[in-house]
Amino acid sequence: MTVDRALSSEEQEQLARYLAAQMTPEEQRAFEQQILEDPALSEALYAQSALEPHVPARRAAPARVIALPPRRTWAYVLPIAAALIAALVLTLPGRFGRHAPAD
Repeated sequence: MTVDRALSSEEQEQLARYLAAQMTPEEQRAFEQQILEDPALSEALYAQSALEPHVPARRAAPARVIALPPRRTWAYVLPIAAALIAALVLTLPGRFGRHAPAD
């Protein structure tokens, strides 16, 4: 549906503030009600929101530096070493293994 009425400068300013999320919750509710009642406003909102993904970002997002936790080398080395020692003790013949001579 095409609407022939052009938006007033006040409506355009409200639409820009609405899309930039710069309205108070009360203003936002009132403007959304106005959008539901006015086909020209709803069409303008639809056109703006449809074009928004294709418009380059007005400002770049600030760079975030995420601090990584310190590397705990022993957290994974210790269980592996314990498993290797247990495997050696259980499989090698000798004083401590399964094949140790009975005293």
